[in-house]
Amino acid sequence: MNQKLHTKAVTCLQLVQSDTQLVSAGLDGQIILWTLTGGIPLSKLRIINTAQMDSSSAPSIVSLAYHPQRNVLISCGGKDERRLTFWDLNQTQPKVIKVIQATYEGELCSMSLRNDNQGLAVADDSGEVKLFNYEDGRLLKLSNNGHAASVTALQVSPDNKLIVSGDATGGLILWDLQ
Repeated sequence: MNQKLHTKAVTCLQLVQSDTQLVSAGLDGQIILWTLTGGIPLSKLRIINTAQMDSSSAPSIVSLAYHPQRNVLISCGGKDERRLTFWDLNQTQPKVIKVIQATYEGELCSMSLRNDNQGLAVADDSGEVKLFNYEDGRLLKLSNNGHAASVTALQVSPDNKLIVSGDATGGLILWDLQ
């Protein structure tokens, strides 16, 4: 596979469909679903912020997560997007089934789905880490007293008891979810 369909930097990759497909997303606002056999693009999605009229200035996608039991892809938009978009991959052309809009000013930077698929951890450039309910988007937990810089990486532990976050200064914080 040697393809170039993105017009700006690719920021995240996610394997889906029992690792037979790949999703790429980036600063051009595109989300592309690929087959891994032959590297053929299957679907090309473009995220357009409804507040913007010019589709050439689509907001960036900074993180992807995948819910394997439901075959749902979650995209996390950056500073111009500031929302989590849930995509149903069970259809030939994936469609949006849910959107969780950020209710704060920070730029979304990273996210990680809990291994029980019940919660979604999201981090922003203010240093906050939030845990949302996957089903209804309710805020379950907020940790806002840790990072002094933008959170650039986030991972939920396999036992769902911890979140590890890394920031732009090189700092790491372990958050206890219990």
